Amino acid sequence: MVRFLGTLLLGTLCFTGCVSSTSAPNDSSSIACPAPEDEGIVVVLAASSMANVLEEIKPEYLADHPCVTDLVFSFGSSATLAAQIVNGSPSDVFVSASKSTMDTVTSAGVISTPSRFAKNYAAILFYKDSKFDENITSLLSL
Repeated sequence: MVRFLGTLLLGTLCFTGCVSSTSAPNDSSSIACPAPEDEGIVVVLAASSMANVLEEIKPEYLADHPCVTDLVFSFGSSATLAAQIVNGSPSDVFVSASKSTMDTVTSAGVISTPSRFAKNYAAILFYKDSKFDENITSLLSL
């Protein structure tokens, strides 16, 4: 599941042409970039909750996309990253954990139409011998 979501996320980079003009040494991939002038680093600002999956899929993504010389991640809270983008922080991709922060960036005119590639849900688990599970459950239903 993690691999699928990550591949889906970063696969969109290929279709949207999100490659910055900053160049870096090419990776050791045997595939050559067909248009060397398009080589560059992709800067991804992403919610901290995406750190593991993005770092995990990075090597495979770089191997499959020879024009992308590196993926540079900046992880943080969605609201902080959205504020940075609205205030001019350079980036190629924004991965938000919140619809409202994506709306902030969209309404500022910084991006066009966001693409939803995953959604999450909240779950709460209790230790089987917890004496607080009923109290917490009643609080959550307010």
